Amino acid sequence: MSEKKIKTSSIISIIVSVLILGILGSAQDIFSVEHTGVDNGGSAIEEEMMEDPMKATEEAMEEEMMKDPMEEEMMEDTPAEKSTNSQTKGGGCLIATATYDSELAPQVQQLREIRDNSLLQTESGSAFMESFNQFYYSFSPTIADLERENPVFKEIVKISITPLLSSLSLLNYVDMDSESEVLGYGISLIILNVGMYFVAPAIVIHRIKKYV
Repeated sequence: MSEKKIKTSSIISIIVSVLILGILGSAQDIFSVEHTGVDNGGSAIEEEMMEDPMKATEEAMEEEMMKDPMEEEMMEDTPAEKSTNSQTKGGGCLIATATYDSELAPQVQQLREIRDNSLLQTESGSAFMESFNQFYYSFSPTIADLERENPVFKEIVKISITPLLSSLSLLNYVDMDSESEVLGYGISLIILNVGMYFVAPAIVIHRIKKYV
């Protein structure tokens, strides 16, 4: 009987030991899985925290790379557009600038003020300036270069444009607030300059030839 009890107790103890070991092993597995999950979750969160700023920075850089060329294309005009814009707005008075050696000369400032403050404020004046500039800029760069190279030619040009500047200075004393006023004063100045530059010299030459 004692041997049977010993065997029975030893079997029971072995079974209990196996059960305890099994429970401990499963608990350890569960703990390791949970710990791994926490580690993975923490690492995933850290990776997301690390990746989000990088993604945001990359996206911002990509947007700027896509945006800047488009803005530059929209802001930058082609050479033809720049030429058209400069001609429409009047550009610079090349001949007067070369004649008086500076864009800040009073004569050049006078021309600029008449153009910007009077002519370009009306539709008829803007249309006139657009047509005039297409003609003017076709030869004015060449005249300006010749003035810089030849002082004698520069003085001849200065004498030649003095009557024109004097006649244009009359516009500083009149109001050109309407289309009719711009047309009226403009036509009057054109007739005046035609008379000074063509009619008067023709009359003088005719009389000289008559007496000769």
